[in-house]
Amino acid sequence: MREQSVVPKGMTMNKYLSVLVDSVVLTNFCRKKSRQTQFQPVGRSSYEPTEKGLGLAFPKPALDDIQLNPTGIFTEYEMGTYSYASGIELDLCQQLAQGEYYLQKNKDQQVHVIVIHGWKSDGLDRGKRLFLDSFSTSGYNLFFVMLPHHMDRKDPRSDYSGEYMISAHIERTIQAFQQAITEIRMLIYWLKKHRGGKIVVIGISLGGLIANLLSVVEEDVDLLVSVMYANNISHTVWNTPVGNDIKQDLENHGVNYHTLVEYWRILEPSRFVPRVSKENILLLSGVYDQYVELADSKQLWDAWGEPKHILYKCGHAGIALYRKRIAQDVAQFIQHRLR
Repeated sequence: MREQSVVPKGMTMNKYLSVLVDSVVLTNFCRKKSRQTQFQPVGRSSYEPTEKGLGLAFPKPALDDIQLNPTGIFTEYEMGTYSYASGIELDLCQQLAQGEYYLQKNKDQQVHVIVIHGWKSDGLDRGKRLFLDSFSTSGYNLFFVMLPHHMDRKDPRSDYSGEYMISAHIERTIQAFQQAITEIRMLIYWLKKHRGGKIVVIGISLGGLIANLLSVVEEDVDLLVSVMYANNISHTVWNTPVGNDIKQDLENHGVNYHTLVEYWRILEPSRFVPRVSKENILLLSGVYDQYVELADSKQLWDAWGEPKHILYKCGHAGIALYRKRIAQDVAQFIQHRLR
C-alpha cells in the first residue's frame, strides 16, 4: 500500500507546519476572551482620517521626568524598571507608564531601542528573547515598554492582560492607543534630552501597529522596525479568528463593520504619511500568518511607497520559531542604516 501524505494537496510541508503551529497557538490565544460584554455606546464623533484629525487624536505631549529604578547588572548594562506619569490618565491602573530598561554604563552610547510588545502579553520576555542578547552585544540601550491595560497595568476587573486594550468598547480602545502613543513619545523626548543619539522603535504584532502609528505622528523616530504587524485593526477584529469574540459582542449591540471602520480608521497607519523616511523603515511579515493577514500588511507597505519588507515562510508563531533569523535581520538593518 502506498504511503499517504498528511500534508493537504497543494500545500508544501513548510506551509502545512506553519499553519498547524499557528492553529494550535491561535486556539490558546483565543481562549483569553471576555466573559461579559465590553460594549459601551460611543459618546463622541469619530476622528477624521486627515492630518488635522491625526493631530487632534494624538496631540504632542509635554516632556516629563522619568524615574529609573536599578535592579541589577546585565553584562555591561545597568538593568531595572522605569516609570513616569502617563500623559493620559484614564484610571488608577494607568496613571504610571512603566517598563524595563537596559542602559550602557558608558553614557556616550547613542542608540536607544524601544521595543513594544504584542496584544494579550503576560510579560516582556518575548521581546527580550528576540533582541536583548544581540542588541546588548552591539551596545544599544534597550527600553521594553509595558502597554496600557497589560501585565502590571491590568485592571483588577479585567479577565486577562490586554482585555481593555482592544475590545467592543470602541472609545476605550481608541483611548488605549492614544495613551500608548503619548507615553512612548514622552519616553522618546526624555531620551533625546538626557541621552541624545538615535531612536529605534521596534514593534511586535500589536506593538508593530502601534509603532507604525507612532511613526506618522512623531518626527523624532530615526528607525522603524515592525514585526508581524497589522494595519487595519477593524479588519483584524472582524475578519480574522483573533477578533471573533469582539466581533460577536459588537454585532450583538447592532454595530456593523462599516461603523467600526469609521471610528477606528484613525488607528490605521496606511491612511497617513510616515515621518520616518522610507529607507529607514523595515517591515517583517509571515507569509502564512493566521493572526494578521498578509494582504493587510501589504496594504501598509504599498501605501508607504514599498519600504524594505522581508517575508518569512512562516505564520505568526514564527516570531518565536524564527527569532534568531529575525534578530539577525533587524540587527543588520540597524547597523547598515546607522553607519
